[in-house]
Amino acid sequence: MLRGSDSDDDDDKPVKRRRSSLGTLPTQSVAEVSFGESAQQHEYSDDEDLGYGNGASHQAPGWSDYKNTVEEDFMCSQTDNPAPPRTPHDARAGGAHEMQGEFGRKRHPKSIQDRVHGQIQLDGLLVAVMDTAEFQRLDRIKQLGGCVYVYPSATHTRKEHSIGVAYLAGYMARHLQCEQPELGIDAADVLCVELAGLAHDLGHGPFSHMFETFMKLQEKAGATHHWEHEPMSEKLLRQLIERNCIPIWEYFDESEGSPLWRQHLNFAVNLISGLSPEKTWPTDLGRGPEKRFLFDIVSNARNGIDVDKLDYLVRDSMACFGSPKPPGFDIYRIIKGSRVLFRDTNADGRRLYPEVCFQAKNALELSEVYTLRAKLHRQLYQHRIANVAESMITDILLAADADFRLRGPDGHPLKLSEAAHNPAAFSRLTDSILDAIDLSMSDGLEQAHDLLERLKRRDFYCQVGKEISLATLPRCVKCGNETRIEARYCSECGTSTATRKSVPDKSGFAIAPTEAITEASAAAEILKRCEPPSVRDEIIAANALLVKIVKISHGKSMPRDDPHLGFKWAVYDPLAHIGFYNPKDVDEHGRMRERIFWLTKEKLPGDVLPSAYVTLTLFCYLRSAGPCRPDDPELTWSHSITKAIQSFRDESKLVDQEGTSNCPTPSHGQHTHERSVGNTPRASALSLSAARGHGAAHDRSRPPTGERPSQRAHSQRLGSHSQPFGSQSLEGIREESQQSSGSSAPNQL
Repeated sequence: MLRGSDSDDDDDKPVKRRRSSLGTLPTQSVAEVSFGESAQQHEYSDDEDLGYGNGASHQAPGWSDYKNTVEEDFMCSQTDNPAPPRTPHDARAGGAHEMQGEFGRKRHPKSIQDRVHGQIQLDGLLVAVMDTAEFQRLDRIKQLGGCVYVYPSATHTRKEHSIGVAYLAGYMARHLQCEQPELGIDAADVLCVELAGLAHDLGHGPFSHMFETFMKLQEKAGATHHWEHEPMSEKLLRQLIERNCIPIWEYFDESEGSPLWRQHLNFAVNLISGLSPEKTWPTDLGRGPEKRFLFDIVSNARNGIDVDKLDYLVRDSMACFGSPKPPGFDIYRIIKGSRVLFRDTNADGRRLYPEVCFQAKNALELSEVYTLRAKLHRQLYQHRIANVAESMITDILLAADADFRLRGPDGHPLKLSEAAHNPAAFSRLTDSILDAIDLSMSDGLEQAHDLLERLKRRDFYCQVGKEISLATLPRCVKCGNETRIEARYCSECGTSTATRKSVPDKSGFAIAPTEAITEASAAAEILKRCEPPSVRDEIIAANALLVKIVKISHGKSMPRDDPHLGFKWAVYDPLAHIGFYNPKDVDEHGRMRERIFWLTKEKLPGDVLPSAYVTLTLFCYLRSAGPCRPDDPELTWSHSITKAIQSFRDESKLVDQEGTSNCPTPSHGQHTHERSVGNTPRASALSLSAARGHGAAHDRSRPPTGERPSQRAHSQRLGSHSQPFGSQSLEGIREESQQSSGSSAPNQL
């Protein structure tokens, strides 16, 4: 019953309603509807005048025109603006797929509430791109992949990050446009930069960067060819514009037959991957190299300071640590302190190589950007559990790739690695791929299903040994102490550093030999020291050893001269590639001198800088525990590998890394023999404990308490009889182990 009714008979009568700015309301006085006060009842009809002011009665401005355009059943939303009527003729004729309604219609700007930047507004072209299946799939791809197994709140997606990057890209472009009108930044440039920011992550696969690891392993195995997410982002952006018939020319105020809008699209596509300083300027972008600085906004190939990094550092910190503002730097202070300057001029006086520079007073804040990035890599992105969880997910995809099939765009089945190269099929891949594999009845997925069961109950691969720090500085040939690049003598023994050993990196610069070690070569060195040989052969046959090397660096490497010889060492200095300027450096006319200068870490206050700018940490895991040998615990896989890791560490003069994590966590009944988890490292430790301290070993012929028979069967298949898969192939480990067995030094360390 509506308020104000006198009897139940009113329920059967149609209630006369009027339209107002608050929505569809019963025909009562505004006073009674709003406040419930005692007032004279009056029912307004659509044809009556509405009273304003002191009893004056006149027709509401525009009311009759507005009410005639709205259907009788329309109700104004209290949370959104009413959209105009959508008619079939809005669809673009002759498109790839003829559709009704919004398809092919020019969209209006939209305001969105973002968790980091607050209320933001996006252009109509960005709204049209967002309202496509290709973009909306990002809502089902987690930004941080396996980090959710460490921080339960790390559930934010690539979608919200892309929206944030699009906003920051437009914000920075408009700042430069306003501060330096001589740059000639127009509305088309701003829109291209925003579009690139929105679409820069379209090509990410399930679980974000982990999918690239899966594709690299398949490429190494010869199952597919090279794949990266940036080129896929470019393909998907072109596909969604064509497939959804987005009239992109209208947003650039061009005609459909004009070639300019295609050049704008080419420019936006190129902005996604960035343009390194040594590359030549493309000729199909519709603008000259004087606007090269626009490439520094979304994907800065020169120094890495771009809006993509600024957004994800803040967003990831807020999601995982709950901090409303990360300490150390302010996004908008950095952007507002940016300015485009030119490195050089040619013989004609024309300025060359424009780049985005920053005020000198923001140097510490920019250094904090790299410091926060390193901190997040240590505590979040490269966390031990996040690393091993993503390794397990990668192994699941590797185990399922041969037998699991996806529906291709033409109805033909595709493998997962094949779908990655097909934009139409790839646009359906999300984090739900694990659920699809879990629900699949296809033959050959037993191993993938077994790993999925372990992942569900957090039965991760077990870490063996401690983390090992790999030296990143050259060592003294006499005492083995690490020496600084610029040092002429060892600080410990006084020996000259002229004879320090080095190896070249990919750029041709010298690095410490330990910095060049790979995961495969480290696995070979450890397996070579594994005793007895029978246990080593079991581990190799089961491909049970997983080695991960985590590299965390501040910024990009740069060359530095050796103090004795003529070659250059690769060092990391986060500020060396960033141009700075001083707005107070003015000439005699009071105009600012547009001069670029560079800072190095030696010029900054030492009390706020990290002690090292690059670290390498080696982790070792066992995928399965191997056979249970309670009578001879020294023959277990974990014991043999632990001894081999210690031998590798001592012979290479390395040290354990402390203070970053506790010892591997015993769980799932490692302390009580009633709760085994099958033939896993935890179960092995359990059985050994039972044999030593609790009498006879646990009876493995029947399921332990709390475990279903099917679970135990799944776990047992992961023992010594499992098929090889993962980041080190069986043949590769055997080959490197045989090659290393003839040398006394570990990988020439």
